[in-house]
Amino acid sequence: MKGELTTAFTCDLPMLLIIGSMFADVSKPARLATGCALLATLLLPIAVAHAGDYRFDTVHSSIVFFVDHDGYSDAIGRLKVARGWFRFDPNDWANSKVVADIPLDGVDMGDAAWNHVVAGADFLDAKAQPLAHFASTSVEKTGPDTGILYGQLTFRRRTVGVAFPFRLNKRAFTIYGFHSVAGFTGLATLDRRQWGMDAFDSVVGVKVKVLLEIEGIADGNARRAYQASIRKNGKQPS
Repeated sequence: MKGELTTAFTCDLPMLLIIGSMFADVSKPARLATGCALLATLLLPIAVAHAGDYRFDTVHSSIVFFVDHDGYSDAIGRLKVARGWFRFDPNDWANSKVVADIPLDGVDMGDAAWNHVVAGADFLDAKAQPLAHFASTSVEKTGPDTGILYGQLTFRRRTVGVAFPFRLNKRAFTIYGFHSVAGFTGLATLDRRQWGMDAFDSVVGVKVKVLLEIEGIADGNARRAYQASIRKNGKQPS
């Protein structure tokens, strides 16, 4: 194991039946379920005690942004993580790392026409550079479950340093899929003009609140899988 959880745990049928045999008075499916639950309990300290690499759970990870619409309300948009990985070390947060690519042409504003405008040249300019890229430079722990993620965010062919205060919500082994999961929430305010997005600044806010809701699944192959995707699909952004 070498100090980290390198693979997602899967239930082994013979082992489960042996454990489940202690409950011979119940059905086979019930014994299997009981065996899984017991194994999860036994492996929980191993799964969460050490540093490890994670792949993004793209179903449960979102980037939500809020931008002022001429003072009337905040327009809300959503982006997803296309690929990436992160490392979290509960014993030394400074040993953590995040790399993520975000597809800009998938921006969701809740309206097809508005999606097209926001993905266009005046704002995200997704045609010129389809993926935004984030790479962390350091992680600072500020409390028992809080920290600041520092990094470089690149899109529209500009790279700007950003800082995301965040909270570790939970890090645990789950019987839903039998793997370790880490979940985080981050919130920061970014100035879109730093990436050359100064269009319509009289009616569209330049200060953009960005909310991160992130889940990762422990996967010792996450970094290699990301690098393989880069080789296969090309490195973005340039």
